[in-house]
Amino acid sequence: MFLIDTTSFNGTGYSTSSNGIHVDYSGSLYNDGGENLTIDEYCVIRGLVSPQLINVDAFITMLDWINTEKYIKPPVAITEQEYREALEVLPPENWCRGVFEHFRMCEYLTGSITAQYACKDSVYITKNIDASDKATWITLEDFSCI
Repeated sequence: MFLIDTTSFNGTGYSTSSNGIHVDYSGSLYNDGGENLTIDEYCVIRGLVSPQLINVDAFITMLDWINTEKYIKPPVAITEQEYREALEVLPPENWCRGVFEHFRMCEYLTGSITAQYACKDSVYITKNIDASDKATWITLEDFSCI
């Protein structure tokens, strides 16, 4: 289980609890190597306002939402040089040529979030996408927004 503060959750859990009572490894950090602190003791020391234990699935769901809000933005115009540099710096992922040319960076920012680049008729754009969600990928309509 992950311990989070629901008032300030930004994608980082404070700690974990294997038994739902004590905070894992807190004895080493806050109790001179003694017993692990209870969740309540730990929350007082760390100043957690609204602590909550959540399971892995809930944590991943919240993390996906945070990452989407934080990283998925509208496309921006870039130069041909910036496009070529991104294409050549690492092996491109999902490089396609069709109505427009596009590829993804093979290095991901976090989770399934990565940068996608596209060009059409000498217009070059980029935006971060969720590789697992095609609704976030660059489309032909994105070129008209630039």
